[in-house]
Amino acid sequence: MKILILSLMASAALATSAMAAPTATVTGGYTFNKVGGDVEFVAADVASRLPASPFSVDIFLKDSVPVNTQVRSGSTQRVEVGLSVPVVGPTYVRAAVGDAAHDYSFHYIVSGRKLVLNPTATDHQYYNLTAGIALPVTKDVTLDAAERYENTFTNTNQFETWTTSVGASYALTQNLALRVGYDRQEGNTRSDTVAAGAKLTF
Repeated sequence: MKILILSLMASAALATSAMAAPTATVTGGYTFNKVGGDVEFVAADVASRLPASPFSVDIFLKDSVPVNTQVRSGSTQRVEVGLSVPVVGPTYVRAAVGDAAHDYSFHYIVSGRKLVLNPTATDHQYYNLTAGIALPVTKDVTLDAAERYENTFTNTNQFETWTTSVGASYALTQNLALRVGYDRQEGNTRSDTVAAGAKLTF
């Protein structure tokens, strides 16, 4: 499964380089977990429409770190590839696959004066399905809302969630927009998230 996901990511990355009018989004936020500690995160997304097609492909990266800790134990990194298509008017659907790594890669915990790889590092592969709407209300302001379902492929990691998202964007220029948003997540993980970001259209 990891090989399949990595192959999809590589293919999407190669395809994106040949597409017109790509967008890049950077977002930072804070998650209030109802069970467990709070988390702060930074995320990046690159997307573009496929040539001569209504479909759009995107690559999403996210790094989440527990708040009020001196080490990165408990951190999570996500890499995700998605495919979106408009449905009716401003509505759309998106399907994605990804990998979530916990306390993995270059993240370490402190053991005395040494930095050691966290022995509890794990990862899991997942998919999610999203239905959403991005509704322009003025020339510069757009309101958005979405519902997302996410689960692992094996359903053995207890990561099944449902997320409701709402947000508002303001276009500073033709190529740059700012967005603020709120997410409510239910399921195996229950949380509230506030976030702000910027989207650049090339």
